[in-house]
Amino acid sequence: MSSGQQTLDQKAKTKLAILVQKLDAVVTEAIEDMDTKEVSYILENFRQHLKYDVSRNLEERRVEDLKKSPFDDILGDI
Repeated sequence: MSSGQQTLDQKAKTKLAILVQKLDAVVTEAIEDMDTKEVSYILENFRQHLKYDVSRNLEERRVEDLKKSPFDDILGDI
């Protein structure tokens, strides 16, 4: 593996770790005011829906970047 790929690998892993930490913090804050009965009910009835699909957001971001033309910046200055 070249140093360029290692750098990309390291950058991606670091940013993914930061993203996971931020998501965890948001979820923790959002469930702080739930009581035990609510938590139990959610777990018993909606467990299959409690997985967040980060790949969906990443795919949307990638598509967004692919739609941008490398000439957009140049033509925007005209």
